Amino acid sequence: SPTADLLRGSRVFSLPPPLPRPDTGTTGSTSTFSNSSPTATQHYPTYQAVATPASSLHRGDWGFKRPLPLKATTRSSTPTMRIKEIDTIEHFTEFESAGDHVKTLEKWNELGIPISVRDKRRTISGQRAPHVSVFEDAADNTRLNKQDRENKAKWKYDGPWIGGMNAGEFDYFLKHRVRSRKLEFRQFLRDLFSQRAYSKKIAELDKEGLREELNELKVEDCRLTDAEFEEQLKAVRKDTTLSSEISHAISEFFDLPGASESESSSNTGRLIAGALGDTDKGPPRTHPSAGLSYLRSDALMENHPVLGPRENPTPVEGRILMSKTSADLRSYGRVGVAGIVAKLDMPMTASKSTSLKSSSFKDFGGPKVWVTVERASIDSHGRVELSIKPAVPEDVDIKQGRL
Repeated sequence: SPTADLLRGSRVFSLPPPLPRPDTGTTGSTSTFSNSSPTATQHYPTYQAVATPASSLHRGDWGFKRPLPLKATTRSSTPTMRIKEIDTIEHFTEFESAGDHVKTLEKWNELGIPISVRDKRRTISGQRAPHVSVFEDAADNTRLNKQDRENKAKWKYDGPWIGGMNAGEFDYFLKHRVRSRKLEFRQFLRDLFSQRAYSKKIAELDKEGLREELNELKVEDCRLTDAEFEEQLKAVRKDTTLSSEISHAISEFFDLPGASESESSSNTGRLIAGALGDTDKGPPRTHPSAGLSYLRSDALMENHPVLGPRENPTPVEGRILMSKTSADLRSYGRVGVAGIVAKLDMPMTASKSTSLKSSSFKDFGGPKVWVTVERASIDSHGRVELSIKPAVPEDVDIKQGRL
């Protein structure tokens, strides 16, 4: 119908609802980012970025109820806006520039770096685990069945992260979400104990070779009486560790993140489960890729038309944000790459990184250094973690056309 076509083509109805703001800078947080800062860029965008053709930009036409002011929209080098409210009570359209996240995404696409599962472990030599894409079947899950829980992990949970609650939030969770499901949880435990008794009985019959009884056995035949259930319940409550059976049952029933240790039997499964279920920082607030890149593999090799395949990707220039003096050779410098602040993975000794020992602002645009991007991942707060290293001098010469 004409009305349906009008709504489908309307920009007003195409705007998705905003995402929750990043949980940073709150009371008791160790983050250096203040959530109340009016100028700080958020870790990830929460509003849809809106653009308009050049033919409509000079008229202030963005497809909404009223045109936006030309003075605030045409003077920007990246005319993209975040519409916070289309029509306020004062009959204004509340908007702000979305150039920060839009330009970051453009720079990131130029890098061509896939997002890896966050690896917190390092060997003595400083080597990381191999690249594992966040889009692998073992990581990109929101629901898991019992067969997949052993070698897979998920990044989204229905229950809250208890480690991030204060006393008032935890009491509210107990009163309104736990106590009302007490009978349901007891039935869940009864079914769990009955399934365990059924598996134990099957193992005994199989060991004795009783095939006929094994085929006729059902779960209903192993149902526990009230006395047996209470006895087993008291037994499992004695173990109060996070790896106990009752902890796993609570985590599974309420779908809680980081409430129990990983049950994975493989190294990759433990890596993914540890990265997606960080008990210190909670589960990811966004998808593990944060929408930055949809590449899965880093098995790419750049081919130079004259010199042939190159071992390292093309180096990029990073802006030195914090230099290192020779007072402490153990620390690292901070370099801005594609809008992301990264730590240079090499101590700034005088012999290895002379250009980073001091900040000289005589160069146009500030001091810069050539680096090679190794890996990128998203932490539990939605922040981009970029791993870089100093670029090989020969690669820099190739990039600048001197070789």
